[in-house]
Amino acid sequence: LTSILAWVVGRLSEAERDVMIQLTVFEERFTAQSAEQVVELEAHAAMAGARLSESTAETLERRPPPVADLCRRFEKLGLLSSAVTLAGEPGYVMAPLVRRHLGELASPETMTRVRDRLGSHLAHLGADESLLALHRRGGWMRRGRYLEAFDDAVAAHKHALDKGKIGLAAMLGRAAAAAEVILGRPASAARLLLPGCGDEVPAPLRLRCTLDHGRALTLDGRPPRAAEVLNQAERLASDEPARRADALRARGELALLEGHRMMARRYLLEARDVAWSCGDRLGAAEALLSVSLLDPPTEAVQMLEQALESFLQMAAQHMAALAHEHLGLAHERADAPRKSAAALDAALEIHHRQGDRRAAARVLARRGSVGLATGEVKYAVDTLSQAA
Repeated sequence: LTSILAWVVGRLSEAERDVMIQLTVFEERFTAQSAEQVVELEAHAAMAGARLSESTAETLERRPPPVADLCRRFEKLGLLSSAVTLAGEPGYVMAPLVRRHLGELASPETMTRVRDRLGSHLAHLGADESLLALHRRGGWMRRGRYLEAFDDAVAAHKHALDKGKIGLAAMLGRAAAAAEVILGRPASAARLLLPGCGDEVPAPLRLRCTLDHGRALTLDGRPPRAAEVLNQAERLASDEPARRADALRARGELALLEGHRMMARRYLLEARDVAWSCGDRLGAAEALLSVSLLDPPTEAVQMLEQALESFLQMAAQHMAALAHEHLGLAHERADAPRKSAAALDAALEIHHRQGDRRAAARVLARRGSVGLATGEVKYAVDTLSQAA
């Protein structure tokens, strides 16, 4: 197999062989669009143009084809295999044997350049807009892209740290940490976010990394350290009201987790007020969501209906599903099982639509319990079985 592979690779043109070597930067599956962003063909095109003295048309004809066309050619040659990404998009994957062989042909300079481009390509996944979009309509597909890019983002994060590109490493750390949280590994997320909390990171990015770091520590069950980090985030956010509201809400959720209900309520109401003052309706609605856990059922239902209306207006589907879940809990506390069932059914519909199986299982388990209270015994048994 190695001899056959060497023969096939040896028959490739210089440009084709260089493209295959650059494609080894992808750890797992990749799309043609990602390959176009990361692989560099300009050098070969420039060399081809310099060698030719013919007409412009002939020069263009002799240039290497686009990367997407080359990927299709490599698939026909057996150097790549077609694959479907976690987001349901068509893509490619390289066999370990092919990767090892091409790795022996790669020069350190080439791989350094392509790793730099991969990091720049993936950095947008650590931006606020991309992270917020994970909870909007179509979020299941975006979450799939984060999970697909996870290994590449971790490798690019390490490469950026080794090269001293701390700002880029911080963006890549946020992207990889988001995937870790999706996978239920907050301790790993906290480690990835830590380099972005240093003094050498630009202030706005440092604030966001510090806030994410505090939330990851909260999820990991480390309240004292989480409180320390979130206090620091609140100080850094003195000039950014929306981020300060985020820090206050995170502090409230941490206090709620520790059982400090009065402190949690104080933080969450302050977060709501700060968010409203700067026009952040989504942040205010998220704070109301958490406050509802502390209020009597009737007041909680009113707050949750306000929050739900805001989430639906802003197409924040994931948050709307959470609001429906909280409504289900509030109605259950108010001894209104049929209203609770209706709210949980609405949450379940959104989770199914978004392809969030973990959240759907959580709601199914709750819905089964409510079904027993409403006398829907067979439905409850079927629902609990689905959840399991």
